Parts: sequence; C-alpha cells; structure tokens
Amino acid sequence: MRQTLFETPLFGVVVTLAAYVGASALRSAFRPLRALPALPFATALVIALLQGFSIPYESYRLGGDGVQFFLGPVTVMLALPLYHQRALLARHRWPLLIGAACGALTAVVSVLLLSRLCGLDPVLARPLLVKSVSIPFGLEISRHLGGDPGLAVLGITLTGILGVSIAPWLCGLFRVKDPVAQGAAIGACSHALGTARALEMGEMQGATSGVALCLTGIFTVFIAAALRLLGWL
Repeated sequence: MRQTLFETPLFGVVVTLAAYVGASALRSAFRPLRALPALPFATALVIALLQGFSIPYESYRLGGDGVQFFLGPVTVMLALPLYHQRALLARHRWPLLIGAACGALTAVVSVLLLSRLCGLDPVLARPLLVKSVSIPFGLEISRHLGGDPGLAVLGITLTGILGVSIAPWLCGLFRVKDPVAQGAAIGACSHALGTARALEMGEMQGATSGVALCLTGIFTVFIAAALRLLGWL
C-alpha cells in the first residue's frame, strides 16, 4: 500500500501544493522571512519529507512531471498580461521595451562573458543564460539550446530569490522613485518572483513588472536564437 501510494502522480502534486501552502504560512508567521519568497522554503520542506521518509525522488517526480506539463500552456498564457496591460504598454512603450531589451541582453551577455572568463563548460553555461526569465520561458529556451532543464530552473530560482531580497534596497540606494522604472527593472531581472515583490510595493510597480517579465522572455528567445545562429552557443 505504501509503495502504491507513493508511486502515483497524485502524490507528487499533493506534496508540492501542501509544501507551498505550508511555506507560505511559515513565511507569514515570521516577520524576518517575509522579505523572501515562499518557494525556497517549499523546496526545503519537500526535500525534508523525501529524506525523512526515504521516498525515492523518482516517485515524487511522477507528480512533478505532471505539474511541469502545464508550463507549456503557461508560456502561452503569459500573453494575457500583455493584453490586459496594453494601455499601460502603450503609454510607457519605449521605457518598457528598451528596459526589457537591455535587461535581456545584459543577462545573456554577462553569463556568456563570465562563463568564458572562468572557463565554464558550455554545457553548464547554456542553462544559466535564461536566469532572468520566468521558468516557462527558461525551460523552453534551455531545451532549444541543449541545456539541462534542472540547472536552468536552479539559476532562475536563485536569481528570483536574490531579486526579491534586494530589489527594494537597490531602488532606495540608486534613488529610483518612479513606479514604472521600479517595476520594469524588477520584472526584467527577477521575472515572476520579482513581480510578486513588486506587487507588494504598489499596483503600478506590479503591473509594469508583469509586462516587463513577458517582454524580457520574448527578447531572450530572439537573442538566444540569434546567438545560436551565429555559432556563439
């Protein structure tokens, strides 16, 4: 019975959702943790559960693959924020477009230069190129480049956590007070996790961050394709 229960796809789905709900409650209960997203705590809870009960990762992955299946449709659905915020995009089209393009180009080029400077194997460098886009975009781009999806998710998650943690501090340090500029910068660098933090800063910051994360993902697709055609990847 124990083996049958753990080897059903439902097990992985339920554990993932329960861990996220528990991590969100933990984050809300302790004020020092509120500056961080719930995702790393949820991940830690899942790892603790698997280790504590000696549950094979392959059993959990049955449900995890089911969750991952929806990342494809989610990629397409990211067009909805652009549609709903089309008036905002029209009013601030140039700052948002230029900011997202610069953010995507900076993220990709910085990884390329640093990986070559440090002698990093291309197999490890390719997944890190997508560190500043949301997971649906990142997984598809990583697969196209021949990168490891697990490393891509790790890079995206760490980038998002870092952005969530220091975004308000950086806005204060550089005296960025315009809500459109704040949201565009956070969305272009820290994707969906950063957008959640931007929503806490204000409605305008959240809206512009959502638009910026979509635009950054689109620009990253074209940049990665161009670099692949040029033989730089």
